[in-house]
Amino acid sequence: MKAFFLAALILLSPFCLFAFDTDFSFSLLTDMSTPLPYAKRAGELIQAEMKGDLELYLYATEKTTFFMNGRVILDPLSSLSDSFDLGAAEGHLGFSLKEAWIDYTSDYWAFRGGRQIAAWGKADLLTVTNVLCPRNYTSFSFFDLADTYMGIDAARVSFKSDIYSLDFYWIPIVRKSALPTAENHPVQKILDNSEEFPRPDFKNNAPEPKFENFEYALKASAYWKYADVSLYGFYGYDRLPSSFKLDALYGEISMDYNRSLMVGADASIPLGGLVLRLEGAFFYDSAIPKTKIDIDLSDSSAIMSFLSSDYDFGYKKRDKLVMLAGLDWMPGGWILSAQYYGDLAFGDMSELSRSNYVHMATLAISRNFFKDTLAVSLAGLVQFEEWNNMFVLNASYNATDALIVSASVYCVNIFSDLGYKTFNDLRNWGGVTISAKYSF
Repeated sequence: MKAFFLAALILLSPFCLFAFDTDFSFSLLTDMSTPLPYAKRAGELIQAEMKGDLELYLYATEKTTFFMNGRVILDPLSSLSDSFDLGAAEGHLGFSLKEAWIDYTSDYWAFRGGRQIAAWGKADLLTVTNVLCPRNYTSFSFFDLADTYMGIDAARVSFKSDIYSLDFYWIPIVRKSALPTAENHPVQKILDNSEEFPRPDFKNNAPEPKFENFEYALKASAYWKYADVSLYGFYGYDRLPSSFKLDALYGEISMDYNRSLMVGADASIPLGGLVLRLEGAFFYDSAIPKTKIDIDLSDSSAIMSFLSSDYDFGYKKRDKLVMLAGLDWMPGGWILSAQYYGDLAFGDMSELSRSNYVHMATLAISRNFFKDTLAVSLAGLVQFEEWNNMFVLNASYNATDALIVSASVYCVNIFSDLGYKTFNDLRNWGGVTISAKYSF
């Protein structure tokens, strides 16, 4: 059914151009990535894809608009195919429908139905209240986080005025995040180093579209002169799996999802030349993974011994409070942003793989040069308990009005025990990504 719907949408879209007033844009993007010399699989091409993006607006009336954002992806390495909605030729060619919605807007209320992307919260690089939309975790686009968000299939009813707005979401179909589970993904190639115990198949048990699995969300915002404030509520499923069950007989890993309740708030407050950002969320029945298991994945006897005693990499439910405070400063053309993030879980942590309180900080610096044609950014994150960290350096150059070329260097350093000996190959992971985008 999904394949039929997407195919019909692609075929009918050109005919709609002649029926309505239209506005569209098309862009070609290329991404190529390779690990840094110290990282595993250095010297290999781990990402090489070409993407064609079409954004199409159809204006049926002054109040009714149809929008579609579709992407055709050529992936010769078949490493990112898990993010396709439709795929062909063993994952080398795929189609992804990012957004497709119809919108009706009147003076005081609006309705939007279809696949849509909504960004919640004021955090940068981190997630506090922004739990509505799933993410694409198969790509190495660490810096352009906006391009990793995937749409939800939902109906939204909004009520608005000049100062206030209220959005209700009904989400009948649960969408999960795209994970790097493709056989040719570089992460899987690193982990798959045992011939005696081959790489298992992944079974993603996303909740079925049933009445009891429907999701609901609420956002209320106020835009005052002295502050922008929003309140959030979400009752639904985590976008990432909460537990993993290994079936040794069939060589399969089943991934299941937890349902919880989130209530949160954020505020953006201008303070002269500074902007203070505050964000917080309380999660009821949040899923926290169980204690890490130290197993050498290259030792098949150790794996079979473990599976005979405990085959469930599960989780425990705990309530938790997540908080963030950020400060933005723009002196002399520079943009500096600092954030402090804290995650407080309540209850007994003895069975779990974390302490009650986890905290981290981020720092980002950016500036434009040469009449705003060159943008350079440096962002870093550090997690204080075990000093895990990540750094990303990005440079983007507008060669012409239509052509943008960019390059980024990322470095991830994990000093804590990842649980599995084989996973330790991912402790120090870094690479270089070169991109180009041509729009017309």
